Amino acid sequence: MRLHRLDSELHQGEEKEGHHHHHYDSPLEEMQFKSKLFYSQRNMYLSLMSLFMTIVLYRRVRDIYQILHMQDDSESDKTLIKNLKQQVEILVNSASADDKKKAAAASDKAASSSSSSSTKMAEKKEKSPVVEEAEIPASSSFDPSNDSGMRKRK
Repeated sequence: MRLHRLDSELHQGEEKEGHHHHHYDSPLEEMQFKSKLFYSQRNMYLSLMSLFMTIVLYRRVRDIYQILHMQDDSESDKTLIKNLKQQVEILVNSASADDKKKAAAASDKAASSSSSSSTKMAEKKEKSPVVEEAEIPASSSFDPSNDSGMRKRK
């Protein structure tokens, strides 16, 4: 704005006189005009540079926040995977224990005539671990019983 005003002051005298060069009455006026022009140009460039740097800093800070958010997500995903692996191990162990019980029951039915085999079966049942639902570690992110994210049919 100030540059425009200074430029119009410079060319105001030229339009009246009909030539393109402006002659100052004194060297002091010329120096004052040139100094005003210099400071106005300098301030304009400084303002543009500060605006540019503000935009660059904003983008950099936004990128840093995105990186931190991704790191937090990856850490939570790692804990989720660890909990799911523990749940799978517990379920596999309980399934294998159930298979052993079924195999023992089938062999006991075949040898049901002897009383000693029924005593051994009772002992095996007492030794096999029973997994309660409370023993399975709960996952904070994934809960199959929570159907809030699923669309319900009408």
